[in-house]
Amino acid sequence: MIGTGFDTKEFAGDYNPADVFYLSPKEGEKSIKVESTLEFLEKAQLAPIGKSKLFIINDASTMTVAAQNKMLKTLEENTSTNFLLIASNENTILPTIKSRCVTQHVGTHIVRPSNKIMEAAKKLLESKKLDDALEAIVVLTRNVPESLVALNLQCVGNYDILKTLAQINRNIMANCNPKNAFDLLIMRLYEKNSTN
Repeated sequence: MIGTGFDTKEFAGDYNPADVFYLSPKEGEKSIKVESTLEFLEKAQLAPIGKSKLFIINDASTMTVAAQNKMLKTLEENTSTNFLLIASNENTILPTIKSRCVTQHVGTHIVRPSNKIMEAAKKLLESKKLDDALEAIVVLTRNVPESLVALNLQCVGNYDILKTLAQINRNIMANCNPKNAFDLLIMRLYEKNSTN
């Protein structure tokens, strides 16, 4: 979930254009109603042309409660689709929706992680030794918002890691120590590596 001022075209650049779908309030309407949401979500049932699909919801804070409730099942079950909710007021987003999202706050521009953060995120995701992963975590916990953006950018299309990042974000928002929250990602990465 991201604030206003996010460049969706830049974010969608990694996807096949036929796999990118947009939802906004209909012309003349102030909110996104359940009917529009149902039509939009029907497309999530189709197989992607590329690796995965991207659904961008502009003005997500205008979605009615019924429209948000219709999204829940798709958010939980669809593994070949990524959702980007752009909201100017996250307080209007249902807690059940927020709990399934990684929240990133931006102002009038995209949060751009520094090269150091991007390198640390890449090192963490590619690390074969636990010591390397822990070194990367030390760097990532210095700037959590940038780190979450960096990890998300490198994991677009990887549902398992994005789901783990959402859990990390929830833990941090619940005042968990960021180092402990990122330890969850290390455990998931090494759990996955040990089963391969």
